[in-house]
Amino acid sequence: MANAVINAVGDGSTDQTVVAAVAGMSIEVLQYTYTASADATVTWKSASTAISGPMPILASGGIANASAPAVFGGQIMPLFQTAVGEALKVGINAVSTLGGHLVYRTVLK
Repeated sequence: MANAVINAVGDGSTDQTVVAAVAGMSIEVLQYTYTASADATVTWKSASTAISGPMPILASGGIANASAPAVFGGQIMPLFQTAVGEALKVGINAVSTLGGHLVYRTVLK
């Protein structure tokens, strides 16, 4: 497992890379937490494809999913994952800065 800093400055239209793509691997997010500097709607993406629903957040508000990862059949289950070889990105629909961190792993597919 690895950690990544979330320091994404949204301009309202450009997706921001949180974890760079790894050839032949999928990025699985296990935990995350972030705050926003201004009202915004945040969507996690695999390259340009949404892998979460839109999550509205108010200025100085925060969102966290930092509990222990779910385990099913002895396997750790991710919250969401990218397609193979795609970067984990975040779409921010407003001029807002997201700050936080996440726990992820890369998985050979």
